Amino acid sequence: MSLDGYSSQFIETALVPFLTEDNPGLVDLLLHRSTNPVSSIQQLLQVAHWPSLRNLSFKGKMKFHGPEGAAEQNRTVFAQFLSRHPTLQTLFLWGPTLPHPVVIPEDALPNLKALAAYEINVPGHFYTLSLPPTIASRLEYLHDGSRTYSTPLVIPMAHLHTFSLHYPVDDIVLSNLVNALPNIRRLKLAGTLPPMEYQKVSFHHLPSEAI
Repeated sequence: MSLDGYSSQFIETALVPFLTEDNPGLVDLLLHRSTNPVSSIQQLLQVAHWPSLRNLSFKGKMKFHGPEGAAEQNRTVFAQFLSRHPTLQTLFLWGPTLPHPVVIPEDALPNLKALAAYEINVPGHFYTLSLPPTIASRLEYLHDGSRTYSTPLVIPMAHLHTFSLHYPVDDIVLSNLVNALPNIRRLKLAGTLPPMEYQKVSFHHLPSEAI
């Protein structure tokens, strides 16, 4: 569902009730906005509860948070929203302005298999991703859009078979990530390294067509 052309007032007074009260049985939901961002979709995050929701995608220019300066409240609203949806298997956050840092509660999302998160460039505004080991250990797909890739983040991901990097990395970081993921079968790289740099990275446990 595209949010283009809808005002924040319309979203709050009409669309939120439509999605939450009139459609409690949602299984798949994609919300997209390509024009100027709405002020916030925090109201939706506060009230939404879809007991059967499996696949959720937010794409484009949306803000997940309320007033600036209420960082702890913003993180709490987002964390509580996730905790109310334990059936989620796929969570894609393609471009929205996310609360900082992105924290997924340890007891949330027991069925999550695929996660993608990155922001549209906002000057001076970079998100970080924090995943409890219990959730990381179940992931099979990860698209990480943080600008500083963390090897400790992926070490618990024993079942990860597809890893996508949104921003370019150097050979040292790439080597550390590859070595930390012995079961990886597909690696998607943003940008390219010079051929000589690729030669410094060992991809011995990946299939030849995996990169």
